[in-house]
Amino acid sequence: MDTQQLTNRLKQLKKNKDACISGEELDLLTKEMLCHIGVTDPILRDELIYPVFSQLIMNGDYTKEQLAVLLVVCLDESHLFYKVGGTKDDSVFTRSFSSLIIAVLLHKNLQTGFLNAKQLLTVKQALLTYLKEEKDIRGLVEDKGWAHSIAHAADAIGELVQQPGIESCYQEIYQAVVRVMGFSSGFYGLEEDERMALPVTAMLERGFSEESVLQEITFVTEELEANFAVGSQQLFIHRANIKQFLRSLYFRLVYKRSHSNLQEDIRRAIIQISRPYYS
Repeated sequence: MDTQQLTNRLKQLKKNKDACISGEELDLLTKEMLCHIGVTDPILRDELIYPVFSQLIMNGDYTKEQLAVLLVVCLDESHLFYKVGGTKDDSVFTRSFSSLIIAVLLHKNLQTGFLNAKQLLTVKQALLTYLKEEKDIRGLVEDKGWAHSIAHAADAIGELVQQPGIESCYQEIYQAVVRVMGFSSGFYGLEEDERMALPVTAMLERGFSEESVLQEITFVTEELEANFAVGSQQLFIHRANIKQFLRSLYFRLVYKRSHSNLQEDIRRAIIQISRPYYS
C-alpha cells in the first residue's frame, strides 16, 4: 500500500466511523499506520493516522490479544524509543505519536482490562525511562506540525495513573514528572506544564498524599532559591519551567476546589522561587 492509498483509505474510515473492516485489512492498515506513524506530513500523521488508529482501538476492532501486541510494538526501539536522545531531527515524530497511541491503549485498558499487573508495570517503566531520555522538546515544527513530545508523554502518563493497581508507583511517577518539568535543558513554551499538571491532580484525586507532592516541590524550590544568584541561562530555564508547572498545578487545584492546604503551599513555593520579584 503506497502513501496515497493509505491516505485515501484512512479518509474513508475517518468519515465513516462505523465502516466494516475485515481482519485482513485491519492487519494491513495496522502495519502501514505503525510504519508511517512518524511521517513529517502533518495531515497524514496528525489528522488521519492518529485519529483512525484511535477510532479502531476504541471501537473494538482489535481483540484483547491484538491490543496487547500493539502496545508492545509501540513501546519498542522502533517506536517510543526510536533514536531517542537525538534533537531536532524527524525521529521525534515517531516517538511522540507512539506516546499518543500508548495513551489510547491505556484508556482502552480501563474498559477491557487486556493488561495484567506485570504488563502495566512494564508500561510504567518504559514511559518513565522515555521521559528521562527524551531530549527533543520542540512543540510545533514549521511545515511538519506538532512534535510536542513532552505533552504527548503527559497524556500517556495521565492514562497510566488511572490504571488499577498502579497507585503504589505514584511517588516514582510524580518524581519523574517534576524532574522532566523542572530540569529540562530547554524551555517549555507550548503549555506542556498544563498537560503535565493533569496526571498529578489525577493522582491526588486517587489518594496520593499532599505531603509527598509538597516534599518534592520543597526540594526543587530550595535548590533553585539557593542558586538564584548564579547568572546561568540554564538555571533561568529551570526556574521558568518549574514556575510554569507549579502555576498550572495551583490553578488546576483552584479550579477543582480541592486540596486547599496544598494550594497555599504551592503559592508560597512560587513566591519563594521568585523572591526578588516579590520583595
